[in-house]
Amino acid sequence: MRTTQSFIRGLSVLVAGAFIGLFLTGCAATSKSIPHGVLEEIPQNANRVILDQEGVPPADVYVDALMTLKNQGFDVVSSKETLDLDKLSDILENEPLVFAARKQIQPDLAIRITGDARTIPGGGRLIASIMYANNVNDNIEQWKDARWSSGKSREAFFQGLEILRGTRYDAMDFEIGVAVSNTQ
Repeated sequence: MRTTQSFIRGLSVLVAGAFIGLFLTGCAATSKSIPHGVLEEIPQNANRVILDQEGVPPADVYVDALMTLKNQGFDVVSSKETLDLDKLSDILENEPLVFAARKQIQPDLAIRITGDARTIPGGGRLIASIMYANNVNDNIEQWKDARWSSGKSREAFFQGLEILRGTRYDAMDFEIGVAVSNTQ
């Protein structure tokens, strides 16, 4: 009888643990809270997102990022002015492929993502930074650098990271990571 009760208690704990795991995964998928696990490996004060795509030229990385942001309702506030999305050949290798886009993602949180696409051996790299403010229309002086630290800064960095993870749809092989920049 004791063995059966111990087994049932153990099974109950296991099922409860599974539900908690599913709950945290569900929260991560809906971005209601910052999940634990893999994200715990992000270094404190990380402030750059780096996406390397093998077999994808920088122009495609650039356009993928812009299109992803536009499709998610971001207002692109600066990009290559002559960019014709149908003619990637218009983008020259020596021209900077930079952009900035912003969006109000919560009632009291707006984010601005700036990105720079570069050539790497065998593909393209997107280096992005994220800023945040209370309102998308705040003056530039009111925007702050998002960092993997705490509070709104951490939430803004997480939101930007999740958005940028979706920009890799042209690549079969990709790596995404973060970096800590020494500029403050």
